[in-house]
Amino acid sequence: MQSFRANKRDVENILHDFSTFLRQFQGSNGLRCFLDQGKLSLLSAMGEFKQSSDEIYDRRMKVLSQTRVSLMKLSDHFDAVGNAIETLFAQLDGLLSELHNFKEICENHLEMATETFSEQAEFISINSLKVKLRALSQELTSSIRTNCCGIQSSSIEQLDKAYLDVKCEVSRTQTAFDVWRRDAEVCESKLLKSRSGSSHDQVRELEFKLRRLLERLHESGDKYHEALQGSMNKTSFLLEQVSMATWAACNVFFLHLSVFFKDAMNGFELVASALSSVKNNRSVSRRINLEKQAAAAAATVATVSSLCTTTALPRLVEEKTAPSTSPTHEIEYLFSAQLGAGSVSHINLTEDEINRGTREFTDIDDIFK
Repeated sequence: MQSFRANKRDVENILHDFSTFLRQFQGSNGLRCFLDQGKLSLLSAMGEFKQSSDEIYDRRMKVLSQTRVSLMKLSDHFDAVGNAIETLFAQLDGLLSELHNFKEICENHLEMATETFSEQAEFISINSLKVKLRALSQELTSSIRTNCCGIQSSSIEQLDKAYLDVKCEVSRTQTAFDVWRRDAEVCESKLLKSRSGSSHDQVRELEFKLRRLLERLHESGDKYHEALQGSMNKTSFLLEQVSMATWAACNVFFLHLSVFFKDAMNGFELVASALSSVKNNRSVSRRINLEKQAAAAAATVATVSSLCTTTALPRLVEEKTAPSTSPTHEIEYLFSAQLGAGSVSHINLTEDEINRGTREFTDIDDIFK
């Protein structure tokens, strides 16, 4: 599409240049100017005459032509952006409509039920947002075509008119100046030849004719330079106007584009929220959420038990690795404790029993009685 538009613009530029060339010969003396310019061009091609030219003027006219081409390309880009946005939102409109159709076909079949009031409310809000987005896109494209493409078209028309006026005026004065200059050169050449072999009267006649031609040439040269100066002033003012209009159009374009995308982003967020609500109301979504919650709870329990295990293991290791008393020492300790206590409780003899026992085994004779 872009290549086709570029080729179309190239053809339009060629036709524009050709029509401008033909239109400069309209009006009075247009045909004579056309014939004189053709004759001078032929003599210039043969090397017998060099046509007049002004480098500054030629550069200015080239700038006008290139500016016109650039304005046409800018207008094409503005129009392409507007068409792209219009196409984009038309496709988004179709996408949202097809989503509702998808829900009625597939989701309602899975749910085995019709839409609930909340679901209807969600899609009603989506449809209202869809209408707002479509209105935003139409407003933006209308603004682009009016404030951007329209300004560029107006600038192009002004350039075309100024280019044609300047081209006609300068071309005619230049052709007239070249005609008088060519006649003066021919007369001067004849005068030089006549001085060598012609009569005095012929020489005086040629001198008089040459003076008249030089006067006409001087007058024509003044008109030519005035036309050049006027064309420079006129085109300078025009280029300043075109420059300001172009920057204003670009400023309006991006300002409206930024406002549009802000509003569109807010609308997209609301559409996304409504679609998320529709998704979460599906039975499949609720079942998946319950499964996720159960999995999360199981993971939490596993994490807690793992933490308990990791804290209990070091305690067991500490108890196993702590220094313990040997069995021998424990037995000695027990016996020493028993002996200490028994000496008090079990071998607690009275003094009579001690004396009696002593008396019983003191007398040997009593033993053998």
